[in-house]
Amino acid sequence: MLKQIAITGPGMTDFNIFDFEFFGIVANHKRATVSIGLQIVDTMVAQATSQVFYANSATSIVLELVHRFSREQPMHSHMSKVVETLISSLDEAEKWKKSNGGAISENTSTIKKGRTMRTLDATQTEQQTVALARKMRERLIVNFLKQVILFGIELVKEDVRT
Repeated sequence: MLKQIAITGPGMTDFNIFDFEFFGIVANHKRATVSIGLQIVDTMVAQATSQVFYANSATSIVLELVHRFSREQPMHSHMSKVVETLISSLDEAEKWKKSNGGAISENTSTIKKGRTMRTLDATQTEQQTVALARKMRERLIVNFLKQVILFGIELVKEDVRT
């Protein structure tokens, strides 16, 4: 059925909404296995933590798969590794900020109140772009982790009730 999932490019912008519909259908298919689910989880985690426009769609597919295979040990261990990796990347981002004197200051914005835009040289613009991209990725990771943790709490409550 599904042998391999390939993502191209560092930004992974080759996805569109129809791809998420496809992965949602595969995730809910009666013949989908845990191994297929794990491949989809990896792909969707990459999208959820890097693409602002697709983060919610990708996260919902991950949560569907976690719910569907919640009683399977491979899903538990894989999600533990995913969460650990994402937390490590947040920790590395904090270390990078400390070693580089913090993120680009908000005071270096291009617009000042009551004044016209000032010109920034190319290096300042590039630094701001990199800082904004890092900040966005961090926020996407935190949002993904929050949703997974809250969903996990709900699964535990559901198991306790039954």
